[in-house]
Amino acid sequence: MIVFLAAAALAQDDPPTDAPPAAPPSEDPRDADIFGAPAAEDPRDADIFGASTSDVPPVAAPPVDAGLPGGALRTDAEIAAAIATQDRRFVIGGLAFLRAQADFVEGASAGAATHGAPSFFDLYGDARPNDRIRFYTRGRLYHDPTVLPDEVDFVGDPVPQTRVVLDQMWLNTDIARKVFVTIGRQRVRWGVGRLWNPTDFLAPSALDSLAVFDERLGVSLVKLHVPFEKTGTNLYFVGDLEGASRVDAVGGALRVEQIVGPGEIALSGEVRKDNPQELGAQASFPLGPLDLKGEVAVRHGVTTPFWTGSYDIATLQVPTEVSRKGDWIPQALVGAELGIRYSSEGTMFLGVEYLWNEPGYSDAYLYPWLLTQGQFVPFYLGQHYVAAYVLLSGLGPSDELTLTATGLSNLSDRSGIARVDGSVRVLTELTVNGYGQVSLGETGGEFAFGLDIEPIPGLLEDGLVVPRPVALVGAGAQLRF
Repeated sequence: MIVFLAAAALAQDDPPTDAPPAAPPSEDPRDADIFGAPAAEDPRDADIFGASTSDVPPVAAPPVDAGLPGGALRTDAEIAAAIATQDRRFVIGGLAFLRAQADFVEGASAGAATHGAPSFFDLYGDARPNDRIRFYTRGRLYHDPTVLPDEVDFVGDPVPQTRVVLDQMWLNTDIARKVFVTIGRQRVRWGVGRLWNPTDFLAPSALDSLAVFDERLGVSLVKLHVPFEKTGTNLYFVGDLEGASRVDAVGGALRVEQIVGPGEIALSGEVRKDNPQELGAQASFPLGPLDLKGEVAVRHGVTTPFWTGSYDIATLQVPTEVSRKGDWIPQALVGAELGIRYSSEGTMFLGVEYLWNEPGYSDAYLYPWLLTQGQFVPFYLGQHYVAAYVLLSGLGPSDELTLTATGLSNLSDRSGIARVDGSVRVLTELTVNGYGQVSLGETGGEFAFGLDIEPIPGLLEDGLVVPRPVALVGAGAQLRF
């Protein structure tokens, strides 16, 4: 579906942080940032979004005459070649994404719909002085002109109209061409799921399943990649420096990947002082025309509070906090995808994914309380989720149109979303996209969440109304350079 394939396209703008001589067995093009696989490895992304232009190959040093003082260039042609080579050694590029969307809620007119325009601009610099050293940095500028002065969010935190953040800044080199080292703020994404990734331990936050782009920022790491090409094995040793102000606060992670026949398996784990211990396994392999995938994660030492009981603000009844620090808490995902080529440039993909989220809730009764506690995390509230999608690529006279239909449901509270996405590439580098979705299910569920609390004297004088969402529409334009 385009909501996650677009995220894959964004990831393609970010070059791999490990050297490519030993491309690992990852099948997901999103992992190009993580494992060093070619960005256009998956033909679906090349068909839909085009090949990445940010991954500029290393070039040889300019021709010099060692017999001349300082190795001076001898001819105008050599000087021109040296200038051209130097230009390719440092590349500047980026992505501009201008967008706007409107949220329609129950009981309000179309003119009263909430409008937002959360656009952003990425700018990167990619320096390669030779084929064994590389430095990459990428910054992001967010701007939403619809944010009002002194606007605050639900918990009272200020909402800025403009902000600048650092996405990535890393240095990549190797040790004897055997161990590839990447130091600095970098993107890492583990897992084979398209909409959920239980084993994505190093990510700063959970994946937004329906985001047009995966806007999560990089993490400060020291990563060692040791490939074994003959056996199809990759080892990753990772030191997690994010937020570690003391030496004993540095986290450590280990990942092992192994090619098994036409498929791949991977085992990973992470430990960090005062944080949960995390273990994960994933597998992906073909079965006839199907691509099957699955991943499972367990966490021990989770300090996030869990809740039981009921919540009634009118009677001041609140749920009971339960600690599960001593439990091993699982999450698991299974999925399948079928690709059918219907023309020389067009392919249809049919996919389904199911997530078992054991730490979630079996119903919606405590959602209002979770909202007040900052624990209302979309796509991870319930215990059971399922999603299905149909993607059609290579449509239109110039094969530049992509259409997707997606259905996603929280089976635990019986709410869901139906969504349609479309994108078309025009003028080679410009992509225009649009989307619309409707909320389904009973009011109060995750995707149809609404509240209507009567005034409570001395506590909630004006009452509280959170209207149920009805529909969302949006459009955007993406320019890569």
